[in-house]
Amino acid sequence: MRHGPKAGGRSPLYSGVHILAGRWPRTRQQLGVEKCVMSQDHGYVNVKILPDRAELERLVRSGMTHREIAEMVARQTGQPVRRSTVSAAIHRAGLSSPAKKYAEEIPWRLKERHQTHYAARMLRLLGRRRAGLSNASEMDQRLDSWLAQLADAHAVVTYLPTTEDGFFYVDGVPNERGIPVIEKVEGL
Repeated sequence: MRHGPKAGGRSPLYSGVHILAGRWPRTRQQLGVEKCVMSQDHGYVNVKILPDRAELERLVRSGMTHREIAEMVARQTGQPVRRSTVSAAIHRAGLSSPAKKYAEEIPWRLKERHQTHYAARMLRLLGRRRAGLSNASEMDQRLDSWLAQLADAHAVVTYLPTTEDGFFYVDGVPNERGIPVIEKVEGL
């Protein structure tokens, strides 16, 4: 299969977009657009569907996740938007920061398959709260409910990386900093 522009400088994939200086764009992001749509009068027209930098910054600072921003944009525009597209836009805008580790709340090195476990997500939210960062109100409600359930059950979280589930709830009390985790459980 032949890759690159056809004779005449037009790309079969990016119809209506001229290829300059023999360079072949690999993605829409390299073209600087989010969506190419057909216009009756002008052929393909580039339409930017993501919020501008200021709006992205406001959404990120409000505590919205990249997935929540993608879903919001999809509802507003009627165009499907992937989380990875929002993440790339946030990174290009210089709004991304290194991932927070929350070593006190998550004192273990997590395996990749356990990164998104509910207990890990709740402990990260607790870490954000303890660091003075805001969470989305729905996430704060979930965190409060989860912490109340742990307190009612007199349980704490522990992590066993060699197991399928990874996280477990065991009898115990929060540590001296009030964090509901126990690093090692005797006998396990």
